[in-house]
Order: sequence, then structure tokens, then C-alpha cells
Amino acid sequence: MRRALIAAFVIALACVPAQAQDAEEPVYADKPASWWVREVVDNGRDRAALEVVQSMGAGAVPALTRELEAARDANSRMILLRLLLRTKAAARPALPAVRRSLSSNKYYIEVALALGVMSGVGADAAPAIDDVLPLLHHKKITVRWAAIRAICNMGDAAARYAPRIAAILEDPDASTREAALLGLMQLRVGSEDVLAKIDALVAREGIGAIALRTRSRLAPDDDVTLRMHLAAADSEDERLQQELRTSLGYNLPVGRALLRAATELSTRPDPTLQSECAAGLGRWAQVNEAIPDALLALLASPETAVCARAAYALRTNADAARAHMDRVEQAFVAAPNPMTLTPLMRALGPDSAPALMRAAVADSAPLRLAAWHAIARMRGAALTAPPDILRRALLDLRVPAQERRRLLQTLDWKSVKAAPEFRPVLLDLALEADSSIAESSIDILCRTEGSIDGLLVVLERDDTNIVTFAILQLRRSRRSQEPAVRAAVLRALEDPRLDVRKSALSATIWFGRRATGGLIPRFRREPVEFPLTAAQRRAIWRAAAEDRVQAPHALRYLLFPQGSTREVPSEQLEWLIAEEGTWAFVLDRASRGGLIGDAALRDLTAAADQTVAMRASGIWIQRGGGKDVVLPRILAALDSEDDRDRQDALFAVSVLSDEDVVKIGGKFLKILDARGLLSSPGVVGVLVRVAPWAPDARDAVLALAADPNHPAHSAAAGTVLEFGGAGHDAFLKYLNSPARAARRNALVSLMQHAINGNAAVGFAYEKLEEIATGDDLELAGIAKDALKRLHR
Repeated sequence: MRRALIAAFVIALACVPAQAQDAEEPVYADKPASWWVREVVDNGRDRAALEVVQSMGAGAVPALTRELEAARDANSRMILLRLLLRTKAAARPALPAVRRSLSSNKYYIEVALALGVMSGVGADAAPAIDDVLPLLHHKKITVRWAAIRAICNMGDAAARYAPRIAAILEDPDASTREAALLGLMQLRVGSEDVLAKIDALVAREGIGAIALRTRSRLAPDDDVTLRMHLAAADSEDERLQQELRTSLGYNLPVGRALLRAATELSTRPDPTLQSECAAGLGRWAQVNEAIPDALLALLASPETAVCARAAYALRTNADAARAHMDRVEQAFVAAPNPMTLTPLMRALGPDSAPALMRAAVADSAPLRLAAWHAIARMRGAALTAPPDILRRALLDLRVPAQERRRLLQTLDWKSVKAAPEFRPVLLDLALEADSSIAESSIDILCRTEGSIDGLLVVLERDDTNIVTFAILQLRRSRRSQEPAVRAAVLRALEDPRLDVRKSALSATIWFGRRATGGLIPRFRREPVEFPLTAAQRRAIWRAAAEDRVQAPHALRYLLFPQGSTREVPSEQLEWLIAEEGTWAFVLDRASRGGLIGDAALRDLTAAADQTVAMRASGIWIQRGGGKDVVLPRILAALDSEDDRDRQDALFAVSVLSDEDVVKIGGKFLKILDARGLLSSPGVVGVLVRVAPWAPDARDAVLALAADPNHPAHSAAAGTVLEFGGAGHDAFLKYLNSPARAARRNALVSLMQHAINGNAAVGFAYEKLEEIATGDDLELAGIAKDALKRLHR
């Protein structure tokens, strides 16, 4: 039963947090730590209870201490000591009880466990050091090991006992001697007597891996340490060889011994040893801020692994390595695998750029590949190369176009602007067959002072894409307003290639927007006319006729800017009026006068194209021209079978005066009804406008408003209030209509009239109050809002 209960408690440990009765007694599953410790002592093999106590950690130390003080048998003490081992420094309060276990003569395991607890406590266990010293010569090896660790973990207090530890190097057991060496290395006391003991051990038994490591730590500048490293290199002991490599690369402190050992051993024909020497020399360079000659020699090694390790060591000391750029370049050029040195070249930054550029045009393909690999990953460094080398690199056709393009993108063009010798190179690249390089060069030339004139040569290329790209880049150039640039782009409007003409039109529009102040409306200047010759205007007209998307912009910013009074040439007028994208602009300008002459406009009212004729008729009517000339054709278009003709006619009708609509009212309504045009909200507006003078129009609006299913119902219902008594009667019918849509439309109309302050809606006051208290919440809300407006 007890075991089942304990198992259940352990399972619950993962989700039940520890609670404490007080600061010293944590509780699990309603049982205090002392209960669980007693359970462990009574049932030492009970894993569940052990796990409970172990999970309590430092909180169980008081309970463990009390049990240890009261324990009478060695088995219980060993169980408790094992649990205290896990608490490390937290076991300090238990030290008095632990020290009593050091005197156990019968059970050496108990002594070793007690020493282990003291070792975990560390420097706080130093008061017990006198009890531990005699155990350094205990008959059991395990105890001797534990005593060495315990003393060496006691910190500064143990340093004066280093000679006592060194004396153990004469112990007959090899493992004990190794433990003593490791302890001395931990104490870091390199006194003469300690070193003498280590040297005596080496003299008796030869150089061992642990002895080499300890001697290196205690005396990094000693000649004996140096000789030990050199002698270890000749050993056939694999463990010693591994320790030597580790010592050079990582463990040997940065001192004279490291520099001299690594320098001498770097000449041995062992690539693995040479690699560790390179790492050690790199550590020495990092501390002393100077590059050893041996490290530079390893950089030129024919072994790729050695070269890579030396390159890494130099890369971590890049500031100091820059003073040896000549040696680095020689190694880079001669390396069997130059790619291993590219991280170093990149780390050296601008200082390596001349070497990289020279390698970029070398005869060796692997060297070129490595050089371009490094160049592509640098920023603003290549300009430190001599101009002739840079020219060769950019124009070298052996190099893939992708790499040369990367170089172009890497260069610092602030420096290029101050270096005229680069402009011919860029111009040559702009004329190259590879489009990606040409485009990159054009982009740079457009941002470089003094390059515009040379760049204009690019516009003579046969490659349509390149010419188009160049024109668009010129548009963004800061020198785009210069006469030479404008003239070149305007000449491109006459190019036989359509894409070139379109890009030239886009660029010209951009010029015009800047000149006329339309580029940034917020800061628009007083409009000015973009200067164009008659021939240039004709070219723009032709290009705009081909590109109807840009045509409105061409009209607005080039041909007819704000305030222009120039008439449209007769050969262009008809397509301007007919085009969807331009007729609104033409109408706007024409209504202000000056864009279309009267004679030309009257001719257009009789144009064969119905759209042109109707839109010209609308403009003609707006100008006050004779209506008798255009009304017959307008009415004929309204009665046409073609829906487009009817819509064009409605545009013309929309500009007629009320009197004109009344004059043709009966026929007009008949045509509208026959063609189903009464559903157009725009037509309803015309009908309402003329209703006071045309009873037929008023009756038509009332009929539309009375039919909630008619498409024009909503537009018509809001207008009947303008018809006086008859309109009010009709409106009350809408408010009482069984169709909810009719009631809602009527309420919205009343609301709008109330907002506009129209007192004529007072007739519906009682009906509004009735709807405001109804069950339809939406309609009630609208009615309440309307009443609020009326009360105001």
C-alpha cells in the first residue's frame, strides 16, 4: 500500500508544485521533506522516495543534515551522502556532519562520498582542509582521487598546498598521478618545486598527455615547456599527439612557448599539425596584435586544409593582416584552391581590392572564379583598384556577364563621379551585347555627372529593349531638362520602332509635367507651356494617336496645358472627341474656349461617327450654337435601334436647357418610353427639371415613383415632393405602400429633405410619428431621425 502511494506521489510531481510549511521544510503530497528522507533511509532501494527527495534539491538539505547527524549505521550515512552530493554548494550547512564521515576507517566508500560532498561545496569547505590532507595518502585509490579533487576545489586556500599535491606525483598508481597533475593544473601554481616534481615525473616515465597539458598551463613561457612540445611531436603515442595538437590550437596559453613551438612545428610535414599551429599562431597574433611570419608561411601551404586554417587565423586578425597584403596576395594567387582564401580577402576589405581585381583578369580560371566570388560580396571596395585593372575586369569577356554585373552593382559610384576615366568604360559596357550589363551601365551613367552626352549614343543601338530602357532612365536623370536630352528623346518619337516611340512619349510627358509644374500638385508652380517646335508637336500628336493610354497626359502636359488657347489641328480633332480617354479632357478645355474653333466644331456635329457627332453637338449647345441644327439628329439618335447611339444622344440631351426639353417634351417622353430609357436616373433628373412646364414629364415621374419594382423608383420617389399637392398625395401613398422598399425609399427622401431644411415635408409629420413607434426598427430609426431634423 505504501509503495503504491509513493508511486502515485511521484507521478503527480510533474504537475504539483512544491509547497513549504516553512523555509526549511518543503512538502510533497502533504508529506514534509523529513518524512521522505526517513522513507529513503528506511527503504534505501525505493526509487520513488529517492526521486522525491532529489526533486526537492537544496530544500531537502536541512532534513538530510538532521538525518546524517542522527545516523548510526554506515549504510544510512552513505545513502544520505549520495543525496547531498547532488546539492553541490547548497550542502554547506551539512559540512560538520559530513566531516565526521572522513574518519570512517571501515567503509572507504563513505569517506570518498564525504570528500565528494566537500568538493561540491568548494571554497566554503576550506576550514576542513586539515581533515582532508591526511587522506591524500589513503590506502584506497578512490579516496586519494576524491581528496585531490576536494582540496583543489577549495580555491585560494588550497594554493599553498600545491607542493603536497605535487608530492603525489611519486605515487605508484598512474591514475592517482594523473589526478594530481589535473589538480595542479586547476590550482595554477607554477612554483619551482612544483615544476621540478613534474619534470622528475617526465624524466622517469616520459612525456604524457596530461603532463604536457599541465606543464603548458603552469609555465607557458618556460623553455622546458617548449622542449616538451617539440619532443611530443616525435612521439608515436597517439594520445600524446592528439594532446599536442589540442595544446597548440586551443589549450596552450598565449606565451613565448606557444609562439616558438608553433613556429618550429609548423615546418613539420604533417598537415594536421600545421593546421593546429596556424590556429595557435592566430591566437598569439590576436593577443599581441602582430602577425608571425610563420603564419604567413602557412597561408602559402599547398595543403588546402592548412591554407584554410591559416586564412581563418588571419581573418580574425584582419587589422594586423592588412600590413602584409603583398604576402596575402602571393598566397591567393598561388593557392591550389583560391576559393579557401575568399573569406580572408573579403575581411580585408578595400585593402584587398587591388589584389582581387588583378586576380579577376588572371589566366587561371579557378583564380578568376574565386576573385569574382569575393568581389560580388564586397561593398564599395573595388574602386581602390587602379583604373586600368578595373577597365580590364569590366571588359573581360572571359568573365561571365553575371559577375561583371555584380561588380557594377558593388562599385561606390560617389567615387566614380569624381573619376572621369571610368566613363568610357561604362559607355563601352552600355553598348555591350549582354542586356543586363548594358542596363546596369546605363543606370549608372544616368546618375553620373558628365555622362549624358556619351549616353545619347546608346539611343542609336539596334536593341529595342536597351534603347527603351535608356530613354526611361534619361527621364529620371537629374539632367533631364537639358536641351540635348530633350532633343534626343524627342527625336526618338520619330523612331520606326513602336516601343521606342511609346517610351519616348512617356519620357516627354515626364519632361512636360516637370516644366508645367504638374509633377507634384502640392507644390505646383504657375503653369508654363512646354517649349516645342511645330515638328515636335506633330510627332507628339502621332505618338499620342498610337498610344491612347498616354494620350490624355500628352494633351494635358504637352499639347494643351492649363491656360493654353491653341486650337486643336483639324486632323486630330475627330479622334480626340471619339476617344473615351480624351473626350472628357477636350470637353473640359472646349467649354472654356479656345481649344476647338466654332467652324471645326460645327463640322463635327455632322460627322459620320455618331459618337463624335453627339459629343460635338453637346459642346455646340453649351457654346450657345443654334439648336435647330443639331436637335433633329439628337432625336434621331434617341430613336435609334443601337443602344450606343441612344447613350450618345442622352449625353447631348443632358446639356439642353429646360426650355429646349419642354419644347420637345411629348416626343422626347415617347421616345424614352419606347426605348426603355425612362429607367435611367440621369433621364429622371431631366424629367424632374422640366416637370413644372411639362405635364407629361411630371406624370412620367409620378408613374415611375408609384412602381416600387421599377429600376428608377428610388430616383423618382425623392423628386415628387417638388410637385406640390399632387406630389404630397403621391408621397403619402408611398409611405402607406405594402412594399417595404417603397416605404423605406420614401423615408430616406423625407430625411434628405428635412436635412436640407425643406419645410414642405411637414405634411407627413403624423405619418412619421406613427412609423417611429412601429415594429420595423430600421424604418423607425429613419423616421425618428427625420423628426429630429424637423424639430430643429
